Amino acid sequence: MEDHVEDEIIHFRAINCKLLDIPQLNMDTIKVLDVSLNRITHAIILPKYLVYLNLSFNLINDINDVKFGMFLEYLSLIGNEVTHNKNYRTKLI
Repeated sequence: MEDHVEDEIIHFRAINCKLLDIPQLNMDTIKVLDVSLNRITHAIILPKYLVYLNLSFNLINDINDVKFGMFLEYLSLIGNEVTHNKNYRTKLI
């Protein structure tokens, strides 16, 4: 008899793993996503119920196409090229 357990990832941390993109996981269950210190250049597809997102020290230079969910409470873009644009914060509100 084989037991079947469906894994639900709620917290996903991949810090300093040389990622180029956000991994495609079960996006309906993730609430905390920390992919800081990687080589991510864009973050268009994000988990629907995401509460915490740390994209610090990646290579993100544009957030125009990013759809941040309505549950997001924390976002860090520190150390990304996009933060050099003085109006980038108005796109987040």
